[in-house]
Amino acid sequence: MNKKRKVISQCCVCRKIRLKEDFKVGDDYRYMYDWGYYEEEIKKLREKYNVELSHGYCDDCFEEWLQEES
Repeated sequence: MNKKRKVISQCCVCRKIRLKEDFKVGDDYRYMYDWGYYEEEIKKLREKYNVELSHGYCDDCFEEWLQEES
């Protein structure tokens, strides 16, 4: 059975993860709109989907990077 692909954002500095705002898995999952550590939710998602991580910066790490660069 082919699973659908889901891309999840992960901070390249602190490794926090975040799902896209329009992504809703179901009532038994927390909505992961905020950056955080959601290991249990990712395990559950991997059962249903092919999960791929896309790297970027979370809000906190981006602000820290901006301060270091200026």
